[in-house]
Amino acid sequence: MGPAPATLAFNTLTFNELAHAISSRSRYRNVFGGEKLPPNKHLVAAIVSMAVLQVIVSVVPAARQLLGTTPLGLADLAAIGAGVLGPLLINEATKPVSPAQRGGDDDGQQQTAGDALSNEEEQA
Repeated sequence: MGPAPATLAFNTLTFNELAHAISSRSRYRNVFGGEKLPPNKHLVAAIVSMAVLQVIVSVVPAARQLLGTTPLGLADLAAIGAGVLGPLLINEATKPVSPAQRGGDDDGQQQTAGDALSNEEEQA
């Protein structure tokens, strides 16, 4: 793989992880609407900082030379956007309905595998 495809993959994977960090805050709540989660200023600061650093290593010539990345064109930016938004949209569209919307109790906590097993044992 040459420097141009590596740059494209590097940016896509990095921004994909940042989008995933936002999406994974809740098992049920969608990032595109609905009930909002309480703000997490540390997560926002980390994501913004990482995004700024990613832009720097993609734009500043000295940083590009240090990491061996290449300049990005409009087609590259479109590919990165599609590579980030596609999985995010799929992930958000496949989130289960919250217990609160089904009439159950939703305390905002994610259910662990152990919790799921306990619930199945109680129902049996």
